[in-house]
Amino acid sequence: MTPQPPEDRRLTNASAGEPLAPEPLAKALAAFISHASGAETSVAIDKRFVNGFSWLTYGISVTQSADGMPTDPRKLILRLGHARGLLSPYLAHPEAVVLSALSKSSVPVPPVLWHSDDPSILGAPFLVVGFAEGSETSAFGRKGEDDVARDRAIGEQFVDILAALHQFDWRSTSVANVLPICEEGDAALQQVDRWRQMIEKSGTRPLPVLQYAIRWLENNPPRSPRVSIVHGDYRAGNFLQRDGRITAVLDWELMHLGDPHADLAWASMRFLSGGQDLVSGLLPRAEFMRRYEKASGIAVSAASMRYYEVLALVKICAMNLRAVGRVERGEAPDARMTALGFGLPQLQSEIVRVLKKETS
Repeated sequence: MTPQPPEDRRLTNASAGEPLAPEPLAKALAAFISHASGAETSVAIDKRFVNGFSWLTYGISVTQSADGMPTDPRKLILRLGHARGLLSPYLAHPEAVVLSALSKSSVPVPPVLWHSDDPSILGAPFLVVGFAEGSETSAFGRKGEDDVARDRAIGEQFVDILAALHQFDWRSTSVANVLPICEEGDAALQQVDRWRQMIEKSGTRPLPVLQYAIRWLENNPPRSPRVSIVHGDYRAGNFLQRDGRITAVLDWELMHLGDPHADLAWASMRFLSGGQDLVSGLLPRAEFMRRYEKASGIAVSAASMRYYEVLALVKICAMNLRAVGRVERGEAPDARMTALGFGLPQLQSEIVRVLKKETS
């Protein structure tokens, strides 16, 4: 269990549930780390990363005292699960357990240093993780010959890391204690139910295409070849690379146990390809799947891919509808949520296209 600071060093109950402003946030986190580590600690909030709609992410510097002398500042990352974030409510502990387990594998993940789900500490669940050097790789806006060669090398690593994730023996770790368990026969329907519920709770008007798609998903669930840790948002933009190497896979908030085809279908979605026949703008689809099959030992099923492509699109619609509902009710914490509704017609059109696609 993560150490908790004394009661007099926490937030009051009245303030719990809302993240603090930068200065009190830094002081509260320093108090927590001091208590957890036993070393006097100071924290500086260096920047706020504004990409995404989910966890609030900050670059921080942490300085601790060793033998009465301050150490050099460590660059770390603080992630806060805001109560009004797009995928709330958040829990830090499951992600901390999964990342800690994967740190012993060949999947590059940032190390988890401290975490807590007690909102009285920082106003929200949080994780402090290591800082990974590197930059994001986008599926869009490239196309010089050097870029193509670079992206091919990154794409091969992208495939191999995904295969390693899906091969990881999670059953021998604590992951089984923090993620909902499923079996090969019910992995698909467990996810359909999750996103159906989000759509129903969005408070928006029903969309016939989504209702049809959900019924189709409920009536045609494939059997998973194995139950693996699924990243849930595996794509270009959610990993860092430096000097031709992927240094860290990020953004694990959609992780779950399920069918590996879910990650394959998500990464392969057309709108993530930058308008090309490339998985996440990195590798040709056929080459991607061949390499994945060889590395993972899993035969990729065309029928399962079609199923999980439909589910991926329903999943995006569910998140967009949740954002739209919050905008309509005046609850959106981020003005960018107002734009998410504009993509719904195109997403529904893509659902129809995939449903009509032959898989034989």
